[in-house]
Amino acid sequence: MMPGLQGLAAFAVALGVMLGVFGQVPVTDFLIGTTASKISRSRAFGARYMVGFLRFPVHCLSLPLFKLTGASICCSISCWRALLILFLVVLYLCPAPKPANYQPAE
Repeated sequence: MMPGLQGLAAFAVALGVMLGVFGQVPVTDFLIGTTASKISRSRAFGARYMVGFLRFPVHCLSLPLFKLTGASICCSISCWRALLILFLVVLYLCPAPKPANYQPAE
């Protein structure tokens, strides 16, 4: 959409993309606030925050995985393979938390 545009047309496209990206934040917050129950609202906002917070390290770690797996950024199958490897590593390193009243089986 943007290649080849200059001047006012490029500014208009960039402005539209910026409004779309930054406009989704209040819309998402509004949808969570109106659709989630009072009990689960804080968990929904916390999950949304953590997804946004963890997105940057995942992107930073996925770039070396492209190199390790021999993937090019344009090759979507190799990109998915690298992200799957990253997901499995994170899943292995971060076990699920145990509930407060956890009693191991005897």
